[in-house]
Amino acid sequence: MNERELLIALVSGGLSFVQYNRLLEAYGTLVDAASDEYKLFPKLQDKFNKKGIVPIGDFQCLSILDPHYPAKLHALDKPPLVLWYEGELRALDTPSLGVVGSRQMSKHTLKILDNMLPPLMAQGVAIISGLAFGVDKYAHELAVKNSRVTIGVLGGGLDDETFYPKSNLSLKTQIIDRKGLILSEYPPGFKPTKYSFPQRNRIIAALSDQMLVAQAAIKSGSLITAECAKKMRKTVLTPTVDYFEASVAGNRLLIEQGSPVLTDSHSLLSHFHIEANVSESKVRYLTLDELIAYFKLTDNIAGEITKLELLGQVEQSDGGTYKVLE
Repeated sequence: MNERELLIALVSGGLSFVQYNRLLEAYGTLVDAASDEYKLFPKLQDKFNKKGIVPIGDFQCLSILDPHYPAKLHALDKPPLVLWYEGELRALDTPSLGVVGSRQMSKHTLKILDNMLPPLMAQGVAIISGLAFGVDKYAHELAVKNSRVTIGVLGGGLDDETFYPKSNLSLKTQIIDRKGLILSEYPPGFKPTKYSFPQRNRIIAALSDQMLVAQAAIKSGSLITAECAKKMRKTVLTPTVDYFEASVAGNRLLIEQGSPVLTDSHSLLSHFHIEANVSESKVRYLTLDELIAYFKLTDNIAGEITKLELLGQVEQSDGGTYKVLE
């Protein structure tokens, strides 16, 4: 095996970033280390001999040795040595907003995301999140609904057997179908643990140009992600919150620490230096069926939609959706 193949095989067997650096310090290359039977790490060697190379299957992978490895990840103290992925790597080239928050999303937070994310996505900004329950899932769903690019970073393997949560498997497929990207530093077959999710969070923070904490308690993974982003000098944003609600105590802390506060979609757009349209804060994105129901159209639907477009009330968006200006 060459250097890249050895790296992928060893990471699949459990090689850590620290161990990788020690091998390079001792031998110069993994190929030379392999010829010495990995004497520095007998436990890893034993595990590797028993497990062998984890089959990659239909999943592609990107190693830290590859020229297209995401440059943003080098800002991490311990960047992932290998990324397994499905979808379009080009999604990483677009401006991006990381969106994190509670798995028990409130109705207020849902309204905030409904208001703020579609106008930003319409300007070509990708949404990055963790494809978990609550805020993660809804942010991805908004991107899918509006046929926009979104990137999901997992805390486990990409394969159906270990993918978590199973209820989001169909969402994963929809993201890929819409030119999005799903990636993980964990090989196929890796079951997520309570430690792998915080590790996942640092990748979300590194890949995102800016970070939106939609809803966070004091002790939460969302604040871990926010701290990671701050260490890399990323702007961490928060919406206005209820000062008496425990579920957003983490947001209050961010505000006290100086995080910019978003009041509407205009303020979010301004952080990406995008000039908002006058009515952008009152925009809905609807499918054709939703549009028909919204305006209660019955006869000559195509003609009625044309009239609405001429009146400036409706604009056709990409992916067969319609932007309704209220």
